[in-house]
Amino acid sequence: MSLDTLEIDDITIEVTPDLDPMNPRDWDNLGKMVCWHKRYNLGDSNTGYSLNDYNSAEELFDAIKKDSLVVLPLYLYDHSGISMSVGSFVGRAPHAEWDSGMVGYIYATKEAIKAEGVDIATAEEILRKEVEIYDKYLQGDFYGYTAYKNTKCDCCGHTSKEVIDSCWGYGSVEEAMNAGKDTVA
Repeated sequence: MSLDTLEIDDITIEVTPDLDPMNPRDWDNLGKMVCWHKRYNLGDSNTGYSLNDYNSAEELFDAIKKDSLVVLPLYLYDHSGISMSVGSFVGRAPHAEWDSGMVGYIYATKEAIKAEGVDIATAEEILRKEVEIYDKYLQGDFYGYTAYKNTKCDCCGHTSKEVIDSCWGYGSVEEAMNAGKDTVA
């Protein structure tokens, strides 16, 4: 299902949903996500933290805070799909009083921030962006493009399409289309 199509000379670029996106938590991220939920496997599996090892979420927060410069809460909204945010959904989404709650933390350790060479404000901004990208993943909101070379048969007039490039994992239709245009420019 093409969401956007562009013709440039004998090239066609089509943007479609990414039906098998890569989990952005498998990317090289500044932050680590420690999450808990009875029905969903969320966040990172290699954090070294688990809510089961503590008496409360506050106790877990205190433990994470000892080694981290930035710790942000994670909230999940579960209503006809799931969405994650660093802010509560109450007042922002229908039925959020019942269908949302805190599910974890995203944090950046002192060592990771130093290795990245960023200040605390920039690290917090990066963590917020990581959550936005993960939210897009959870909602199935990733896209890709395929670029085709169109060749018209001189005899019968049939046009065939040959794939010349494709790439996936973009967070918007516009981003995927711009990447497709860049490859054929």
